[in-house]
Amino acid sequence: GVEDKVKTALFESAQANAFKSMDDIRQKFIDNGITAEQFDGSINSFAVNALVKKQQNLVKQFQVHGVPDFYVNNKFRVNPEGLSREDFVGDYVKTVIELLKK
Repeated sequence: GVEDKVKTALFESAQANAFKSMDDIRQKFIDNGITAEQFDGSINSFAVNALVKKQQNLVKQFQVHGVPDFYVNNKFRVNPEGLSREDFVGDYVKTVIELLKK
């Protein structure tokens, strides 16, 4: 149930480039109802470390260029720079549908 408590605050802070250290992230959890003890006990847990390692491996595997970066079928990266500015959403949807067929 922790995710529901902090995801909006974490997202907004990340978008505002407000995180300068792990202490800033820790404080965001505390500000949203997670105790310091809960955070400290979980941040270095096996489950969290395994998830971080998995995400780091995927970043390398997919050569992530930025966030958000969107991949289809673990093979194709959607390059938004090549999509129409006039009908971006429509072009994006068509591109994803075509890549799903491959």
